[in-house]
Amino acid sequence: MAITEEGDPETVCRANELGAFSGGPITLDTEINFGTVVTNSAGAITVDQADGTILTSIVSHDGPITVTSGGPLTATSVISTADSGQNGIDLTTTAGDIEVISIDAGSVNDVTLTSAVAITEDGDPATVVRANELVAVSGGPITPVSYTHLTLPTNR
Repeated sequence: MAITEEGDPETVCRANELGAFSGGPITLDTEINFGTVVTNSAGAITVDQADGTILTSIVSHDGPITVTSGGPLTATSVISTADSGQNGIDLTTTAGDIEVISIDAGSVNDVTLTSAVAITEDGDPATVVRANELVAVSGGPITPVSYTHLTLPTNR
């Protein structure tokens, strides 16, 4: 089973805390403060967030993760469990920064962080992005985090 939105941008899931659990893909337009989104079967996770949010726990069993936020985004725990090279993690803000606490894409999948303002980490030495390749693009500063491989575009 999948959780999907019907494509109307006016249809939005609004809540303080969202828990979405599915046996397949999850596609949602949201206005939430905290989000837990988990698939336990094959399928992508796609979330379009209207403003800032905290990704408490995002776990994809076998599919890519794409989150776009209209405000600051905190990646508390974002995990892609199927390490196939096809299940990357893509986090984007159109306004606000991205704060990284824990992102794990495995050793073969890639992570892309695109921030309108800055990319930061929480100051804990254990903060890590695990990925084959980390691409970080920001309108401002990028605070280093531990990573497997880092690619920074030269056009910034």
